[in-house]
Amino acid sequence: MAIIEAIKASDQKVRFKQSVATKNKFIDMIRQRPSCLHISCHGFDQTDTTSMRLTREEDLRNLLFETENGDGRLISQRELSKILKQATTKIKLVFVAACMSQFVGEIFQQCDVPHVICSQQGKSILDKAAISFSKSFYSKLFKGEAVCKAFEMAKDEVAVNFNEEEANRFKLMISTGQFKHAPKHCTTRWPQKKGQLECLSEHIKFKHLRAKITNFIAREIDFFKLVQFIQNE
Repeated sequence: MAIIEAIKASDQKVRFKQSVATKNKFIDMIRQRPSCLHISCHGFDQTDTTSMRLTREEDLRNLLFETENGDGRLISQRELSKILKQATTKIKLVFVAACMSQFVGEIFQQCDVPHVICSQQGKSILDKAAISFSKSFYSKLFKGEAVCKAFEMAKDEVAVNFNEEEANRFKLMISTGQFKHAPKHCTTRWPQKKGQLECLSEHIKFKHLRAKITNFIAREIDFFKLVQFIQNE
């Protein structure tokens, strides 16, 4: 994992825990009051669709988590906001590695998280670009660079390896209540302490799930007739 490699290379003492992104695990992580939270998943924004006429906007922006059985589970903007407002957190940095995740950043910002990294609203990010950015950002951060400087350097690396447009899809949000300067002038640094990475994660078990589609055996004739019908039409 790119993030773990970056932390190990920094020779800093960091306590690290990872988990599958289920709703209950997310709540549990928040309750443990970490200094830094990294969320890696898919994000969706359907506010530009016609369904918005029938649905509240905050229900059309979602993160895709998992259930305990490995199924997909959408967490809406409204649900996420409710979870965070009920929690007491000391998080100093949140990185939401998901497409169209600015709405998530805004929620964390409302909860007084000083620094939040996300993607521009309505913008997708390439998986490889997200990995490249994450590795560069955490590497610079744990080697002593200020949060905002590490962010700009990670963007520069994405611009070189991919393109400027992809780099600009990453967004840094700073709590205006605590910082009056522009992001590039922020001098907040991560506490430095030499040591090794300490992994607190439990062993992640991958379940072998049964397929939810019925067996296709003996249905070849039906399928042939369907294809033939479509072609004739």
